[in-house]
Amino acid sequence: MANTSVRQMNADLAQLMEEAEAARLAELPAVIAQVRSLIADYRLKPQDLFAPVKGSGAASTKAKGPARYKDPVSGGTWSGKGRAPQWLVDHESKGGSREDLAVKP
Repeated sequence: MANTSVRQMNADLAQLMEEAEAARLAELPAVIAQVRSLIADYRLKPQDLFAPVKGSGAASTKAKGPARYKDPVSGGTWSGKGRAPQWLVDHESKGGSREDLAVKP
């Protein structure tokens, strides 16, 4: 292979990629049938399959705590942790207080 040119290697690679795609497409119906069977057997739901995997870098699903403030216009809530939402910042800039928007127990 030391005498094989880059051009020939790229042509060989393109041919292998085409063959791999053809094999994938040929196997696909059987794979889909197998996956559907497993889903039915285990009564899996979409959230079982597509929930973020811990440590995958996906957004955390950790609860942020109960809502302490609520925007009466949009219905948006804020737990009081982290950066304050814009609707609360706007409310305070107009002279309102956070307590005006506090969620009552």
